[in-house]
Amino acid sequence: MPFSNEVAIWDEFFPHLYRIGISVGNDYYETTFGMHETMMSHHQPVLNGHQIFLRGVVKDDKFPKTGCPPTDVESWLETFRFCKDRGLNLMRFKGYCPPEAAFTAADRLGFYLQPDIPAAQGEETNRVIEAYIHHPSFLLMGTEYFPDSIRPAIQPIPSSGIDNDSLRLNYYKQEVETSLLSDDNVGFELQDFAEVSRLPVKQWHLFCSSVVPLVRFPKADFTAADTLRVPVEVYNAMNGDISPIRAAYYITNEQQQVLAGGEISKKGIPLGKHVELGSVIVPFNTIPGPQRLALTVTLGNKIANRWEFTSPENTPQEPEPSGDAEQKDKE
Repeated sequence: MPFSNEVAIWDEFFPHLYRIGISVGNDYYETTFGMHETMMSHHQPVLNGHQIFLRGVVKDDKFPKTGCPPTDVESWLETFRFCKDRGLNLMRFKGYCPPEAAFTAADRLGFYLQPDIPAAQGEETNRVIEAYIHHPSFLLMGTEYFPDSIRPAIQPIPSSGIDNDSLRLNYYKQEVETSLLSDDNVGFELQDFAEVSRLPVKQWHLFCSSVVPLVRFPKADFTAADTLRVPVEVYNAMNGDISPIRAAYYITNEQQQVLAGGEISKKGIPLGKHVELGSVIVPFNTIPGPQRLALTVTLGNKIANRWEFTSPENTPQEPEPSGDAEQKDKE
């Protein structure tokens, strides 16, 4: 049927939906659908003309309270909101396909779904596609029928097996940031939904979101003669480029005193991984040590990430030209 030239497309940021009604005699049928264009390009998933990056979690088929997945939309809305609040945009259903209510909820919120169909159930694969393909949230399907050459490379992140909450959070921070810094995948899938659900949202959101500042520490051990030089980059998995935004840093001690800080850059951030912003440059002879420090990088007023490290033992000297001055000279 003819359609408007201005189509409202569906994705995780703008989950636009349409309703369509069809009548034949006295019979009437109505349903919803979303408009988007999905393809693979050089092993990368592309949605509506731009590459997407997947931050997923695996939901197994164990439902001890009910014995089966929820069949009401509200329960799935609650589950997917929980995931989106933690920066995730994909749920994989390991070994099964969820009910219609899951797709309906994911359509409304802008959340991607990946049902799994065992290879032995080829007829079931066709039935799932026929039943749910009008749902725009039905983005991927896991099945052994599809060769590896057309599957996006998604890094699995296994359960930590750690009881301590802080250590568990550090484990996931390291694993997620490694994935965001990697060129070898288009995203990650957390394998333990229950474990992730127990981690604090505020700290989790620092490193798992659609926009994340990232750093690459050159080494773990420093001497007083060293100058801290840390390249800073951004993972931008939004739906396009970000307008010029101020990137800054500050270094604090355990008493939350700011020991150094300054502006890194003030420029736009294109869509993609490894968007270089500049470097944090601070001589260690300007900082008393040894002590536990934290480096925080901010983008604007709402986006930040944080890393802890230890300064070497030294006797602080009068500050020479600061890292800010060196940075400005380079710019």
